[in-house]
Amino acid sequence: MAQSFLADADNMLVSYASAGKLFGEPPQLRFKPGEGLAGWVYRQGQPLLVNNTAADPRYKLGPTETIIKPRSMILAPLRRGEKIIGVVSADFDRVEAFDENDLRLLNTLALHSGTVLQNIEFFEDFRVLHEAATDLAKHATLEQIYQTAVQFAIQTLHCKHSTIFMLDKKSGQLVAQTRLGLTPQTSADLRRFEPGEGLAGQVIATGQPLLINNAAADARFVEGNVKPLAAPRSIILAPIKVEEEIIGVISADKDEIGGFTEHNLKILETLALDVGIAVENARLYDLINNQLSRRIKELRAVSELQQKISGVNPVEEQLQIIYDATAAAMAELMDTRNMYIALYDEETKTVEFPLAYDKGRRVPDEEKQTEGLPWTARRLDGGKGLTEWMIRHKQPLLVAQDFETWLQTEPEIEILTEGVKCCLGAPLLLGDKVIGVIGLLNSEQEEVYDENQRALLVTLAGQAAIAINNARQYELLDRRVKELDAVRKFQAQISNVGSVKQELQDIYDSAAEAMSELMDTRNMYIALYDEKSTIIEFALMYEVGKPVPRENPVWNSRRFGERQGLTEWVIRHRQPLLIEKNFDTWIETQEDVVAFSMGTKCWLGAPMLLRDKVIGVIGLQNFENEGVFDQHHRDLLMMIASQAAIAIDNAYQYDLINNQLARRIKELEAVSKFQQKISSFSM
Repeated sequence: MAQSFLADADNMLVSYASAGKLFGEPPQLRFKPGEGLAGWVYRQGQPLLVNNTAADPRYKLGPTETIIKPRSMILAPLRRGEKIIGVVSADFDRVEAFDENDLRLLNTLALHSGTVLQNIEFFEDFRVLHEAATDLAKHATLEQIYQTAVQFAIQTLHCKHSTIFMLDKKSGQLVAQTRLGLTPQTSADLRRFEPGEGLAGQVIATGQPLLINNAAADARFVEGNVKPLAAPRSIILAPIKVEEEIIGVISADKDEIGGFTEHNLKILETLALDVGIAVENARLYDLINNQLSRRIKELRAVSELQQKISGVNPVEEQLQIIYDATAAAMAELMDTRNMYIALYDEETKTVEFPLAYDKGRRVPDEEKQTEGLPWTARRLDGGKGLTEWMIRHKQPLLVAQDFETWLQTEPEIEILTEGVKCCLGAPLLLGDKVIGVIGLLNSEQEEVYDENQRALLVTLAGQAAIAINNARQYELLDRRVKELDAVRKFQAQISNVGSVKQELQDIYDSAAEAMSELMDTRNMYIALYDEKSTIIEFALMYEVGKPVPRENPVWNSRRFGERQGLTEWVIRHRQPLLIEKNFDTWIETQEDVVAFSMGTKCWLGAPMLLRDKVIGVIGLQNFENEGVFDQHHRDLLMMIASQAAIAIDNAYQYDLINNQLARRIKELEAVSKFQQKISSFSM
């Protein structure tokens, strides 16, 4: 009879095949290394010829001995490369049945069988590795990948234990992620490894696989908290890589010395390569999923923003809707506890902050009036903040970390907010024109904002810029309609020609009524100027909506040049004058103006021009607030003043004609009386 024995995962010789049986299938035999003749050959690695088994003490009786007692046996080791993997035997029921030639033949057959088995095993390994790669590629989660990898390691390498360690980038340590074949307690006790510590740490440090066939004799082996478990005798480890970056280690171990071969190590390396690919694919899958999810949220945020800002409302209400909708769209995707929206007026070079949040608290408008705060309105050339930087550079700004270091490279920036860790901002652009800025700050930690959020903010800023511009254009159109309507009403109300005195009152009343919706007309005066006599007469004066007595010396008639007031400035320059703020400072800078200090905050005046000739001035002022009048008010007042000039000239002509008519009537009456008197003498 012939039999073959192969070593199993427990290093036991187990009978796998037999031939020449006489009485049915013999029971499966199991031998420890060194036990029986097969165990002796397995341990010694040498062929054996026994011509009388009864006389050989190494012989162990088997279950078949009651039926057939073999008298002669020959045995040869089965090898896979240098490793003995089993034993093949032949026996006969008489002594001296075999000789040395038979032994050499069996040994030759064993060598060939080992090669065949090795090829079969190689093919099986290839099949299993291909299956592993296919299976790993199906999994989208890291836990599934790790579990699948250790299962295939145990299946392919015929070992009991396998572990995957992954590198924790923050701590730099190797952390056991998945273990198979260990008790729950031992698995929970597995320690972390520093790079270079233990065998796993050595693989991370060098990037090279390791084959250790006697771990107890290797100084690099660190048992750590696994001491209650019998220390493994053989270990193989391979680095898990993504391209050239080492991200982890996979290990397999056995409880026997010399349990692994170079071929086993190559298998583990191949498996580690597949794990690295699967981990990277899972990472990319998560990244794509996250990006897709994020992109959906971004598009939803942009869509919701567009819907909210597309309505037509009163301008201030619409602008507020835009600010709030922009903040709401950002809040779902980034930290907006410290954010602001700034508007920039290129013509006046001023920056104001209609919306600001400080640590999640909405900053009230009253607080924005306080000098020195980040959201206080200011001129572009008077500020050196991040807002001014974005306005000047016309590009977004992201400083995710090392903010103070970056700040040192930007001498043009002075931060009003202390302790900034990172910042993000984007200009509100219309073509190449900046109309404002959206900014965010974080004073608690770095890397709160990233490139994805920068791209989103640029998109939202673009939408907000269009909406703000549309609202402004609507405001301009609405204002223009109201201005033209005001001029039309003014023309209609002053179209009835009357005396100059009555016309002046009508002009004031009509102008005040027509402009009241568009500007403050409570403090207004009308001055008449006679170029021939150079007399300036303040024909009508109102303060806080009430007429001013003529006894006030400020309003006394005077000759042009007698004083250097604002009225004289308008007459001299033949153009309107707008002083929006810093009234006293402006006066001090003018050589041809000396004005009474009456607490004026802002002033607006326009000449009444008639055929390029100044016949008077309409002036308005405010004693309470700066910025009450602007360029739109100036343009409207110019139109009103032009119409008023025509009305006043018509009134002058009316008075002149009336005076001439009255004089002619008197002359005719005198002639008539004279004729009556002289006619009585002739009779």
